Amino acid sequence: MLKWMITGANGNLGRRLIKALLPEHEVVAVVRSNKAADTVSGLTLTDDERARLSLQVLDYADVTALRCRPHGATARATRRW
Repeated sequence: MLKWMITGANGNLGRRLIKALLPEHEVVAVVRSNKAADTVSGLTLTDDERARLSLQVLDYADVTALRCRPHGATARATRRW
């Protein structure tokens, strides 16, 4: 089981990745704001899936914070600008 870090987790693709990965993996959902975090928190998930989901609000301009792989993530899905 991998632990995925998904940036932009509140977006359309991010939400789909969360739903696709959670049945078999852990997910660290990274968003830019509390409002975006509310969108991720509102996803319909099973109790087991919710237990494998961590939510992190980070400043995307803080490259160091993103490189540290929050919560020990071992894989990542990010959008390169």
